[in-house]
Amino acid sequence: MHPTSVPSHGTAHAHLHRLLGSCRREVFEAACAFRRQPEPHLALIVLAGLAERWVDPAHLALLRPPHPAIRLGEDLGLDSLTVIELGLAAEEALGRDALRSDSSPPRTLGDLVGRFLP
Repeated sequence: MHPTSVPSHGTAHAHLHRLLGSCRREVFEAACAFRRQPEPHLALIVLAGLAERWVDPAHLALLRPPHPAIRLGEDLGLDSLTVIELGLAAEEALGRDALRSDSSPPRTLGDLVGRFLP
């Protein structure tokens, strides 16, 4: 197995494997751990890993290591529709609903992380 690929062991992780198959192993492991114990640093790893799908390669260095103050639009170049896509992918990966129509759009990774915490 490639060292950065996501392991596909057991059916319990099958959905996550399909969802996060293109992400680094660290992202998969953080998503699994978050589902057991929701911690902000785990959500941050998952959100940053998912964001890599949409971020211009020139900005990828900003996500490693991820920081809550990273601005989704200004720093990563994500438009509002892409932020919604990121949020929906994170909802699936983290197993929690976070996007609400009555809330203002998240501006930073930290804003988005906060929506997944109890």
